[in-house]
Amino acid sequence: MRCRFFENSHRTALQGRRGDDEPRLFAKAGCSMEHEPRYVHSALGKAFLMVGTDEFVEREDDVVTAYHEAGHAVMAWALGVKVVEITTVPSVVYNSKGHVRWEFSEGQASAIAADDRRALKSLTLIATGGVAADGIHAGSLPTNPHAILKGTNSDFSNARRHMEKLGETQWTDLDAYVAIATHLMKQASVWAVVEFVSQILEERKYLTADELAEGRARTPLFPSESWDLLDAAIKDFRENPE
Repeated sequence: MRCRFFENSHRTALQGRRGDDEPRLFAKAGCSMEHEPRYVHSALGKAFLMVGTDEFVEREDDVVTAYHEAGHAVMAWALGVKVVEITTVPSVVYNSKGHVRWEFSEGQASAIAADDRRALKSLTLIATGGVAADGIHAGSLPTNPHAILKGTNSDFSNARRHMEKLGETQWTDLDAYVAIATHLMKQASVWAVVEFVSQILEERKYLTADELAEGRARTPLFPSESWDLLDAAIKDFRENPE
């Protein structure tokens, strides 16, 4: 039995029409007969988001930014990284409509400095957390797929910088990270935290220290088996790029 994480997604996304099959992510890296399909989003486009419709729902920028920044924060928490600021207040310094700041422990900082593979993969997942969360939120609406990629240039640049050190330079590799980030965030307990953060950002544009602590406490840690799933996704996307 061959394991395919995406089926017929990249080509249809680039052509701008809906594919015959929705992209699928198998929950088990081994792809046994007991696999559980999960629907995920591609970094190159959202082939299954009613592409081609004339009745797109345009989301407000503050909503898009809220989910995007919430995704970065929740992914960081899931990977054991302390988040010290989440805001959707535009910043000239960060050249952004919002940003997340985190603080690495001494051990995490040392691992990053040493180009530890797990640390680099963690940074890449954090970088893709924004588009993953935004894609999940937009997935329930007839949303213009191109709008989901707004504001992701710096995120994808950061992701690729870490991926280059890992030797993960094929164009499908980034899709694999977005798929795993999406797979994690679609778990009910994780998505509840994304909603918690995004709703506060929509109302007030920042989280207090107590709210940051609550968000971290509520976020389940990244499952150890998901590292194997990530490696399997990268391999499968390379072997089945279309």
